[in-house]
Order: sequence, then structure tokens, then C-alpha cells
Amino acid sequence: MKKFFLSIMSVALAISVCLLGSGCGETALTFNNNFSGTDQAPTYLEEVLKYDIKYVDDFSNGYIKKSVNLTDDIVFCDYSGTSVHSFSIEGLLPTYIKTNIDVASNRIYHLVTETTINATYRLNGEAQAQTHQDYIKQEIFFLPAGLSFAPIYSYVEQENTLVNYDKSSNTTSLTRCRYEVKTSYDKDSYTVDKTLILNTAKPDTKTQSKQTYEYDFRGVIDNSQFIFASRNLSLSQGSSTTLPVVSFSYGYPVEVAIGNEEELTLNNLSINYNGTALTENVQLKGLRYMVSSMTNSGSSQFIYVQKQGSETLPFRALPVQLVQTLTTHGAFEMLGALVFTLTDVEIK
Repeated sequence: MKKFFLSIMSVALAISVCLLGSGCGETALTFNNNFSGTDQAPTYLEEVLKYDIKYVDDFSNGYIKKSVNLTDDIVFCDYSGTSVHSFSIEGLLPTYIKTNIDVASNRIYHLVTETTINATYRLNGEAQAQTHQDYIKQEIFFLPAGLSFAPIYSYVEQENTLVNYDKSSNTTSLTRCRYEVKTSYDKDSYTVDKTLILNTAKPDTKTQSKQTYEYDFRGVIDNSQFIFASRNLSLSQGSSTTLPVVSFSYGYPVEVAIGNEEELTLNNLSINYNGTALTENVQLKGLRYMVSSMTNSGSSQFIYVQKQGSETLPFRALPVQLVQTLTTHGAFEMLGALVFTLTDVEIK
């Protein structure tokens, strides 16, 4: 089973509904400018969001819970880390990016996400723990909301640990994998150029491929901008929509269903805003998403987005918490979840 979006642990995170076809997205996607705090697209903005990452074996009273089959004798795991999301508005593309999309008359949005996770495992009753550091960098250039956040170029590099579970022997093992992916968008097609090493201990598992897909301009978003795009949706409580998303895991765009399932308040959030330490009660929209256009759609994941601001923490539809499901490979079992909590906001 393939997992999607900003998950460190697997190889693979009001909109008009996309009907999947050869290109997907025959109607241009519509987003707002929530991230700017106004209805207007900003001409200049720099934003840095920093997250603390914790592991939980039970999220939301059992909604995401470590499988009873994975006792601590079979696999004990713990994770901690940080994630930094840096956004800026720029006038020009870097010279190494080639595209026939008209970018000369538009501002260029640039988003870089860097995540580091320290992981600890004990497997199959062994007393000795294993430690690994997982890393992912995602970078994307794209157009403003008025052009549907149309992607221009994305780059992903990642090295991470997979937890494999053999149900017949009731044992677990670890595999390290690494990949690098470049996705280049033109007006009518995009090309995915990827290098994968499915097991870093086995050089013969390295594969390279380059493939081009047709699509409708303004009809998709890239996986690397999914969280940013989600904070700029107009979703009232109980409403939902679908987004066609390009991820190298699939190549072609897949539909991702996303809905505002609950609205809640996160009390006593400790957060630094432009250098000022705050304790805030933050009203949130709870957005749940999952791949909806495939039989093996994976598990649900969550984005908790700021619903309104306060005098000390202005409204910018901040992604305050991100919840990423962890699963085993081979036999699919739930390992728990990573919870990303916003700790620092810097805006210029």
C-alpha cells in the first residue's frame, strides 16, 4: 500500500470537483488568499513556520492507533523531530528551471519544506535499540491563487526508514530507502524524473526513470504544495471537495478527498509570533484527507488550520497541527502517528 504526502515513513501528502480523465482537472481550480490574512494576493511576503514533531501511539481516542498485533515485543518505536516550512514571493524563476508556462507577468511563489526525524526502534524482543535519522526536503515553485497555484517545478529528496512486518512469522525488520525526484511542468504536460534506491544496503535496488504525462494547466496541484493549498480552501464545517494531486508515487494525478469534519479549539498553545512568546486558545478547522480515486487509498491524515485570529496571533489560516499516519510495509498495520505542532511563526 502506498502512502501519500509529507510522510517521512513511506516512499511516497471551495474547489471544483475534478473528474479523472486522461489529463484530470478540466476545470481550473479555485483557491483564496487566506495565507496573506486578506482577500488580496500579496506582492511581497516571507513566512517561516517551524514545527515540533512528536510520536503518539493513539491519536484522537483511537481514530489512529497502533495495531494490537504490533506489541512492543514485535516493534517498539519512538520518533521526535522538527519541520521548517519557508515561503516567499519572488519575481523570477531560477535559470535552471525551463518551462513554456507564461511566468514573465506573474509573481513566483516559492516554498521549501525541510523535515528531520530521529527514530528509535527495538524489534522482535531484542534489547538493543536501533536509531536512525530520516530527512525530507521538498521544494516547489508555483503561481498565485489567481492562476490556481499552478505548479511550475518541484524537487524532493528523502532518506527514510521503512518498518516491514511479516504477518506469517510475526516479525519486523527495517529497510533504509532514498530517492530524488524532479517534476517539471509545461503548459500541457509534466515530466517526472526520479532516482529511487529501495534498499540502501542493496545497490542493485537503484532505479532511474523519466516519464511525461499530459494534464490540464491549472487543473492539478503538486504533492509538495498540498498543505499550503489546503489552508487556502473555503470549506465550511461539514463540507468537502477533491483535489487532483501529482505525486511521483503514482505519476498521473490522483484525486484526494479533503473535508472540514470538525471545528474545535486548541487551548494553551505555546507559540512564538515574530519573536513574541504567546499562549493562545486557537480555533481550528479539522481537515481530513485521503486518496479517493484508488482502491487502496491508504489511511486518513489531518491538517488543523487556524479558523480565525486574535489580537496577538493574526489570522493567516496557519496550519497549526499536522497529523501523519504511520504504517508498516508488507502486511499493512497501523504504527501510530506523527503530530506536527506549530511552535514558531515569522512573517515579513
